[in-house]
Amino acid sequence: MLTRLVAQARAGRGGALVVAGEAGTGVTALLENALPTATDVRVLRVVGAASERRLPFAALHRLCAPLRAEVDRLPEPLRSTLLTVLTCRGADVALDEQMVGVALVELLAHASGRTPLVCAADDWRWWDAPSRRVLAFAARRVDSLRCAVVLAVRDGREHLELDGLPRLRLAPLGERDAAALLDARWRGPLDPRVRDRVVVEARGNPRALVTLPQAATPAALAGGWGAVEGVRVDADAVDEWARRSAVLPRPARAFLLIAATDSTGDPALLWTAAASTGAEPPAPAGLVEVGARVRFPHSLDRCAVYRSASPRARRAAHRALAEAAGANDVERRAWHRAAAASTPDEGVAADLASAAHLVWDRGGAAARAAFLERAAHLTPDRATRAARAVEAAAAHCDAGSFDAAAVLLGTVGPHGGKRWEEVRDRATRARSATDRLTGLTGRERDVAVLVAAGATSREVGERLVLSTRTVDAHLRSIFRKLGIRSRRELRDLHP
Repeated sequence: MLTRLVAQARAGRGGALVVAGEAGTGVTALLENALPTATDVRVLRVVGAASERRLPFAALHRLCAPLRAEVDRLPEPLRSTLLTVLTCRGADVALDEQMVGVALVELLAHASGRTPLVCAADDWRWWDAPSRRVLAFAARRVDSLRCAVVLAVRDGREHLELDGLPRLRLAPLGERDAAALLDARWRGPLDPRVRDRVVVEARGNPRALVTLPQAATPAALAGGWGAVEGVRVDADAVDEWARRSAVLPRPARAFLLIAATDSTGDPALLWTAAASTGAEPPAPAGLVEVGARVRFPHSLDRCAVYRSASPRARRAAHRALAEAAGANDVERRAWHRAAAASTPDEGVAADLASAAHLVWDRGGAAARAAFLERAAHLTPDRATRAARAVEAAAAHCDAGSFDAAAVLLGTVGPHGGKRWEEVRDRATRARSATDRLTGLTGRERDVAVLVAAGATSREVGERLVLSTRTVDAHLRSIFRKLGIRSRRELRDLHP
């Protein structure tokens, strides 16, 4: 619809379109990617500013400022009306919004006479009210102009001034598309149970699916192990959950924390753990939903609940989940036992080290590294701790986390023996090669790493949601910047 609207404006049949969607569904991204970049169309895009919401005509001032030369060509009193908006001359006289609207329509007619014009209003909720009413007035009167007006609004908010205008609503992603987006953004393997839970909690919201992988540390991305502990959450979100839970009874707070601590969203595991601690579901609706899966309103809400709890309460939740997992889930039981430990414990560390090889299928090398690293931290004996740290560093190298490997090796020192030297040399070579990639853009680095791992252009495109042509264009840029000519050289450069 947006492309057709612009095409019609080129032909002198202008119009307006309201693009609506929930926060995070991609309304802004649609404007950025769909609005024309061709030289035969002029785009004026104004993003609403919360700080200017109460300043009359502030947004309209930003929209009209690039058209200052055309304003001088308007007849009176339209010229003086818009000059008051742009320069504040005559500001002591109250502006008639209808007169401003007529002046704006005339300005758009002049400006689009030689070059088609697209006026895009983003973050409509932060536009000041007079500017919203004036632009909505003009949007209904550009039918015969070479001008298109696009208004981006958030669902759930009433904007009476836009009633009757054509509307395009961006619906949430379906489960299949949501899972594909998560897979494209998540670095490394992911426990299917955690993957399904994140997809369900995101409710088809693209931003939610993209935000969690970006907010997580490498340990948190290890197949879902630590998918709560290792995620960085905004402090305001943590404080908000702390305030909401403070008024709840202790059993309800314990229930929320156990639900947040289990990254699988398994209701059977939650009920078993809750029963062992006397935890009970909170009375207020909407805090957590327990059905076929346990889900919070947003994936990051789960993380905020966890972060808002005290360390002692977190350990109690992990302990309850470890007991509930029992012998049926060796890896998860070992992980929760480790998270519940407050001091080194060889029994817990040994269980973690033994389970490290079992998690490869679910979480790959990153999961194995996370298990071995935590096992090393919980090992009392110095020699055994050093050996486990070296193996954890080797696993980090396998996962491509060379900086994490270097940090672990630094805690051991040269007393780690020949194996320590082997892993150190590997990490050093890899970090040196990685340093050469710093001149690439973020997307080029993503392409380079996948190609170095042996992926074809088609496979890279599927993983990063890019066309094969775009992948090949990135590769040409990568080769030029690195001074290489082939994929083989790239593989040799990036171990």
